[in-house]
Amino acid sequence: MDHINPEIKKLLLRSAHQIEAIAKKKTAPRRTGQLIDDINVDRSNINRMEAAVGNTTHAPYAEPVHEGTGIYGKSKKPITPKHKKGLRTPYGVFKSVLGQKANPYLENAAKEYLNSGALDAAIKSFGGKISQSLAAEFRKLFEKFK
Repeated sequence: MDHINPEIKKLLLRSAHQIEAIAKKKTAPRRTGQLIDDINVDRSNINRMEAAVGNTTHAPYAEPVHEGTGIYGKSKKPITPKHKKGLRTPYGVFKSVLGQKANPYLENAAKEYLNSGALDAAIKSFGGKISQSLAAEFRKLFEKFK
């Protein structure tokens, strides 16, 4: 039975790396490439059977891009200046701006991974490996009775 946990960890990491690849190739916004370069798999909790795909602090704007800002983000309020009369943008000076719509590129990558059938294929291959390791374990147990 000791063979099952490493196989589950491999399945988790395989799925996480495939979601990472989809996010980098298809769903993440591309301006400078810094956001895409920063997407990675966090394996620090793999012993608790968790793997996460996300951004580190190298792209501090990743969360506002993913979650949205202003009326589209957590605050649900327009963005207003704190110390000046207006906000300077590339389009002029404004008393307030609506914000940026969310681009949930990581969620979209996970949805694409699930809808593509890749998870089903990974689970099928996982099932074959598990059944092989269980058969090997049972053979070892029954060899004692010969």
